[in-house]
Amino acid sequence: MVIALCLPETLFNQAHQTGGDDAKERTFLDLFLFQRSTLLRRRIVWRDFTRPFIMLRYLAVLLPAIYHMTCLAYGSALFAITGSVVYKEIYGFSVIQTGLILSIPLIIGNLIGEAGAGWFTDRLLNMHAKRHDGKRPLEVRLDALWFALLLPVGTIINGICISHAATSSWVGNAFGMAIANVGFQVSTTVIFAYCTDVSVPARQ
Repeated sequence: MVIALCLPETLFNQAHQTGGDDAKERTFLDLFLFQRSTLLRRRIVWRDFTRPFIMLRYLAVLLPAIYHMTCLAYGSALFAITGSVVYKEIYGFSVIQTGLILSIPLIIGNLIGEAGAGWFTDRLLNMHAKRHDGKRPLEVRLDALWFALLLPVGTIINGICISHAATSSWVGNAFGMAIANVGFQVSTTVIFAYCTDVSVPARQ
């Protein structure tokens, strides 16, 4: 609701690509009030909101989307849904303790994965370009997805610790969630970067 009411409309305006005096960049207030350029007079229609889904007909977008949804389910939603029950009934955590165990490991894992995945995929592209006369195939980024295996590894660690809660500490769960979220962020960054690279030539 906050996004719908407080953020400006970012619908791509073809007028910005045609030049001319009327194609000047619009201000935040212009975008917020849906002010259209005088060079491109058209109203926002429902098709503007459904058009991005057309990209799902391409396997280069559909398969990464399914991959990302799976990673989101097991790397984020799984811990959020089961955590409140697991840590209260098995470990006897209070509400505050449960909140901390569901926040700190995930934040640390997300920060590590997010900070490392971007430059690593760029480095893979640069290294490939040096060995292949400057060629930069987009699929080179996908080599970094091997690190996304940390997601199932961390999830398995978390599950084993829960099943052996009588003899293991909650610390193992925390490490498992952090490791899983490193893999989750790697998968997210790689997939988003790849889909963005694929879509750019299509718009040109």
